[in-house]
Amino acid sequence: MLYPTSSESKLTKESSKLAINGGTPICQKTWPTWPQSNPATEKAVIDVLRSGRWTISGFTNGKSTQEQIFAAAFADFLGVKHCIPTDHGTSALELALAACSVGPGDEVIVPGLTWVACPYAVLTNQAVPVLADVDPHTMCIAAESVQQLITPKTKAVLVVHLYCRIADMTALNLIAKEHNLVLIEDCAQAHGARWRGRSVGTIGKVGAFSMQQGKPMTSGEGGCCVTDDDELADLIYRLRTDGRSFLPNVQALGKMQLWEHGGVAGRNHCLSDIQLAILTAQLKDLQDQNARRRENAAYLTELLIQLPGVSIPNFHDPEDEETYYHFAFFLNEEFLQGRSIGWVSEALSAELGIWVHQPYVPLNRHPLYVPEEKHWVKQCTEAREAVRKDQFTLPYAEEVYGKTLLLHHSILLAEHKDMELIAAAMKKVHEVGK
Repeated sequence: MLYPTSSESKLTKESSKLAINGGTPICQKTWPTWPQSNPATEKAVIDVLRSGRWTISGFTNGKSTQEQIFAAAFADFLGVKHCIPTDHGTSALELALAACSVGPGDEVIVPGLTWVACPYAVLTNQAVPVLADVDPHTMCIAAESVQQLITPKTKAVLVVHLYCRIADMTALNLIAKEHNLVLIEDCAQAHGARWRGRSVGTIGKVGAFSMQQGKPMTSGEGGCCVTDDDELADLIYRLRTDGRSFLPNVQALGKMQLWEHGGVAGRNHCLSDIQLAILTAQLKDLQDQNARRRENAAYLTELLIQLPGVSIPNFHDPEDEETYYHFAFFLNEEFLQGRSIGWVSEALSAELGIWVHQPYVPLNRHPLYVPEEKHWVKQCTEAREAVRKDQFTLPYAEEVYGKTLLLHHSILLAEHKDMELIAAAMKKVHEVGK
């Protein structure tokens, strides 16, 4: 039997007409929303509001800063020495690249299937993004493509752990060591994922995380850099704090704890204490939520792969511990039957009452990626030619875009049995839509 009896009986009673065409939807329940608050989070925010200090650049109140508390907790969670909170995940990428001396004339290899913040972080440092293709089985940057794109100008590789899978860090580390390249991990979607026993973000030179609203751990906006390198951590800290360093021993009430150390051209990319308090509270729930997502993802996978033309992105190793920003699944022609994947996404969305959608548009044709509009690029003919996005061919990124649908991780926080509704909707769209 494809599905448990409850789902089978429900499916047979549904209208044979698709919801997108005015039929009765498979699901009429409310799915979990995101972000989620709880009494502990709300108390943490209220405590900060009443504390007299709302940011690292505020006056001391005689207590540990929220930045110290979260940074220590997240570093311990990952097993890394340093965590430097930032105002956004994009800022974390920009700071990581700058601290690793990526600048004018350098090339940085970036996956061609990722959010536009990645190449823009490179351009912000006046370096050139070089778009690599992805592995069609995992959706992440392909080591083979990286190897082919290396030139004497290549300075770094920006690795993105995409949606619910981890890039092949073993192969990428070998390439980085062979060519003396900096490996920076974008873990914006992979809070708590582990590769060969190590937390992602701790494998490359620097790890960058995002805490934007949709992420598995969020403060609305926010991010951080993590590293084991003491000097790099100090530099990142000062780059994001207007060149200032933190003085932990200053306890006198009403004084500043930021020393005007100087020596770097920094900016303000600090995160507020209110947001840091939210993150500290959320971190306490992250492991349990990740475990629940994995459990529901495993059950949903078991159901979906019984349908014709449906498969799931590959794991590199059974010992790796994935996390979920989105649950991804692949559809081939046996399922599509001549219909576009865009139509299927709309049909499933209508059946389930949630947003089912395709991945990012490949960067070589993404409408939001317009590198030629950067001011420094406009001023230089050579730069305009170097950053042209249409010079890159990304056949596997296109393949992934054309065969993949995504469900937000909040859906995986629903009841275990609710995964049957997703499978039932898939079956209905496949059979009724013929």
